[in-house]
Amino acid sequence: MMFSFDCQREAIGQLQELAAAKSHSILLCGQHGCGKTYLAKYYADLLSISDFQVVLSTVGDLQSMMDTTYALNTPVVICVENLDDGVAGAAYTLLKFLEEPCDLVYVVVTCTNIRQIPETIASRCAVVNVNEPRSSDILIFANSIDDSAASHIQKTPLWSCIRSFSDVNQILKLTPDQLTYFASLPEIFDTRKPISQLMWDLGHYPDNSPAPIELVMRYLLAINHKLDIREIILSCLIDLDNANIAKHVVLASMCMQIKYR
Repeated sequence: MMFSFDCQREAIGQLQELAAAKSHSILLCGQHGCGKTYLAKYYADLLSISDFQVVLSTVGDLQSMMDTTYALNTPVVICVENLDDGVAGAAYTLLKFLEEPCDLVYVVVTCTNIRQIPETIASRCAVVNVNEPRSSDILIFANSIDDSAASHIQKTPLWSCIRSFSDVNQILKLTPDQLTYFASLPEIFDTRKPISQLMWDLGHYPDNSPAPIELVMRYLLAINHKLDIREIILSCLIDLDNANIAKHVVLASMCMQIKYR
């Protein structure tokens, strides 16, 4: 089912025009979780191509994709996910494929930051920007998955932490113990603890499985009313959004700044 999300309306219009023109190379740009892979599949539907494959941005996966598709005699749409998260070698492997296109292969590349995509690739693609999900989009998507769970989450601070469709999926899949973990974060975030213990507690659920650091930080921001702490968390969230620093380094920085502020 094709939901009509306001944030994707412009992108859908562009994809419809590109499908009519049989464009073989598209670059979808937008924040994590805004539905880029969903739109890539929609593009395959517009082309009436049933063979839709998702490929990770690794040299090995891209090379395997190239070797396979050159041997195909039926059309296929390949979605190369998050090229800006891959190593430079992945981009150059894809470039070789775009320079020697196959008539039966349509490539949709996704990224969050087009500045991280080599100009040689961007110039060979039709660029389509996907807007951030609006609150109405998020509500529609959440209710489509589980309206009762969505109704419950809306009554907690977790709802204000949602920024994307992938956030919705992540939050609605939380177990009762994981939901209790978030509710207990005010007690967990005790600055009397050593930095190493703070980092572990904030980065792991009680069963020691990894907790989503960005979601944890957004939750801390939602429940905290101290201006100096909010400024520290916001600064660290910006670092995460810009992918300037590794997540564990950002978490360590946040813990140290708050503990010794």
